[in-house]
Amino acid sequence: MAGCYSAASAPSADTLGVVCLEAAVIVELDGSQHVIDAPYDANRDAFLRSTGFRVLRFWNGDVLSRTDSVVETIFEALYRSEMEGRFE
Repeated sequence: MAGCYSAASAPSADTLGVVCLEAAVIVELDGSQHVIDAPYDANRDAFLRSTGFRVLRFWNGDVLSRTDSVVETIFEALYRSEMEGRFE
């Protein structure tokens, strides 16, 4: 995935999970604390969208238990601009 960076190397790494600059996609992996943080996440996602990014959110449990499905969704979203939001 050329042009994609993990949080360790991404610009503003303190706030992003994984970013693909070429596709303008940010992937966030959320733990249970994000149920409580949902209003904050919604505001943050709106800000990121206003700067031209799409945000894809996945629950940690889904990443661990349905890894293939999550990876397929991410790859599909890289090429389909209408895909964004939380995937369950």
